[in-house]
Amino acid sequence: MNTTQSIDTLSITIYNPYYELNDIIINQWYSDNLITQYTTKNKEGHSYNQLKINGIDIARAYNKPNVIGYNQYQNKSNYVQGTLTINFAGLKSYNDNSDNLRLKALTNLLIILNDNNIAFKSKREDIATDIHQSHYDNVVALRTNKQGYKHSLLKPSKSEYSTTFYLEQYSLTPSVKALLYDKTIKEYNKHKNIIESGIVRMEISIRTTQKQYSKISTKEQYIKHVQNKMNKYLFIECPSKNVADELKSAYELAIDNGTKNLSALFTDKANQLNAKIISTTLTEQTKELLSLSYCENFNDKLKATYTEPEINLSSANKKRKERKQASAQNLKPISKQQRLFIRALKKRWGAKSATEPTSSKTKVTLALLKSFKNGSIFQHQSNTLF
Repeated sequence: MNTTQSIDTLSITIYNPYYELNDIIINQWYSDNLITQYTTKNKEGHSYNQLKINGIDIARAYNKPNVIGYNQYQNKSNYVQGTLTINFAGLKSYNDNSDNLRLKALTNLLIILNDNNIAFKSKREDIATDIHQSHYDNVVALRTNKQGYKHSLLKPSKSEYSTTFYLEQYSLTPSVKALLYDKTIKEYNKHKNIIESGIVRMEISIRTTQKQYSKISTKEQYIKHVQNKMNKYLFIECPSKNVADELKSAYELAIDNGTKNLSALFTDKANQLNAKIISTTLTEQTKELLSLSYCENFNDKLKATYTEPEINLSSANKKRKERKQASAQNLKPISKQQRLFIRALKKRWGAKSATEPTSSKTKVTLALLKSFKNGSIFQHQSNTLF
């Protein structure tokens, strides 16, 4: 049995790409890889930039605009000021020319992001396992935890291709999904790309949530996280369609009966039927690319590129801000008359500068002024300076 594993899709989100240094480095990546782009729209009507090298599509870029200086109420807690998401798809299409261009551009991008301490995250990895010289009807893909069971494995797929089967129903929320399809047929129907016959692909699409990211701090932990997602599935190549259908029927019955330990159960059953288990263990080549796609010390890198918005406040907003700050100290704002009084006291008592410490007996502070109710100290005849 001949199988190959690859990452077919990798989606990278770069944070604060419009920070001056980040912008220069990203533009240099465009230039060094001879990347051209044009703006278009996807099926949902969302705009994106199609990236090309020598006329070959290599990726899609989605921009979220820079918000520096535009929103004075911006929440600083996440330090995010714009993002650039670059989605590399079709990294393993069996067209060596386009595959090499895409992989080289992706690898170069990940290297410069890591070398220059730019904050980024991998938002999606589609990890593909291809069985060569096989047949779509003879391969069974099972999710071994019951969450993935949404519809009968024996019914025709609702996909645009009859030789494609999605194990889970479509969901907008980030999750892990898997599909099984005839790679040879799909490449020809979609791209007119003629490749070797009999390639059946099992693909696991992993979308790591923010909550999951918060529990990961090293590249090793990230790779382990991806492997745990892969372990949710069992792929089996059967000697015939009849054996495959028998396994599918047994799986549906086990799900309906609430059977546990599905992975061990169907591994044993596959061995009894002389079927072959396809490994979902990550290869060293896959781990190497996953390691590049994880950004360590993400929060520190993100904070380093945060720029305080320059906000032009109106005079009314300035007064409101001053009152708010004084209120936080439970004090009234200093009036012009009070400022003159403080200046005269310093002059009379010989304070050389505003920052020079004075004795506790003569130090004038807002706390002292607070005791002067309604400015009466300035109105009483006995309160004269000279």
